[in-house]
Amino acid sequence: MYIPPQFEVTNPETIATVIHQYGFASLVSRDGETMNASHVPLMLQGRAASGGQLHGHLAAANPQLGQLQDQKVLAMFHGPHAYISPKAYAAASVPTWNFIAVHVTGTARRVDETWLEEENLSRLVAQYEGDASMMDELEPKKLDALKAAIGHFVIDIETVQAKFKLSQNKSLEDRARIINDLRERDDSLAHAIAEEMARDL
Repeated sequence: MYIPPQFEVTNPETIATVIHQYGFASLVSRDGETMNASHVPLMLQGRAASGGQLHGHLAAANPQLGQLQDQKVLAMFHGPHAYISPKAYAAASVPTWNFIAVHVTGTARRVDETWLEEENLSRLVAQYEGDASMMDELEPKKLDALKAAIGHFVIDIETVQAKFKLSQNKSLEDRARIINDLRERDDSLAHAIAEEMARDL
């Protein structure tokens, strides 16, 4: 990912927050000359840096699952993003886009240990549902059938890149004007970017 220095973020805690909040990632792998991508929830285990892990699962019928044994993969986490209008600047300018993105590369491997599969599934449900999960109410045979339809994997993190493009290359006046413009829109993503910009200021 191309990252000018003013947009680069390297703090593992900040990056971990993005991965946790925007955990539905694009997972890219290669099968010979063919690129494959799936859109999957991934959970961070440990630090958002070399030595940490991403845990996830794919449908057992997804051909990409078979490509994840000892293969380098790329996981892309997409944070909030918003169009930046040239009308927001004090002087004439061009339109652009502000966004937050995290790219994680590492080596993927399949997970066959039943205890780890169940732990990963339980963590995923707990993260997004808390105590509201109804999984415990499923009949054991139904639950076993559902579990058999997915395959778990782990990505051992090797590199992490994070880009927070929040108009850091603009004047404080322009950044304030952009924040106000974003906050006036009926758009939750624009509001999220405005809050990130305000925090960065």
